[in-house]
Amino acid sequence: MSINLIKSVFIFTALAILLSLGGSGTCSNATDKWKTIIFTEDAPKVIGPYSQAVQYEGLLFISGQIGIDPISGNLSASLETQTKQVMENLRAILAQANMSFEDVVQTRIYLKEIGDFEKVNEIYAGYFEANYPARSTIQAAALPKNAQIEIEMMAIR
Repeated sequence: MSINLIKSVFIFTALAILLSLGGSGTCSNATDKWKTIIFTEDAPKVIGPYSQAVQYEGLLFISGQIGIDPISGNLSASLETQTKQVMENLRAILAQANMSFEDVVQTRIYLKEIGDFEKVNEIYAGYFEANYPARSTIQAAALPKNAQIEIEMMAIR
């Protein structure tokens, strides 16, 4: 069995455990018996009943981020600025969990227009060194706040 397959099975098993546990939290790095809720003011506040990220042992599950500036609360205008802001929001959440893009094992990118794939790739690639994480990219009919892009991540230490 390959190491990547083992990691994938481990990640999805951990996700199933997290989903079965339920619970919520909103304060900075609130901890309960099973998980730590990650929150930073350096990323936008959530716009629904979910957490910016949840950490379970060495796994970090980051909720989808759109290009909202955490200071102004406004959505960036262009696809390029939204993509950069999304990546900066993700960087801030990773940092709050004492992680970085080097720890990311999987990303999911949702695009309003799949034709923007190459533009997003160019910006996205600038945030990673070699050994990129696994990734899916799909076109979504609509995204929150009419965003052009949303990205979620999983990281492991």
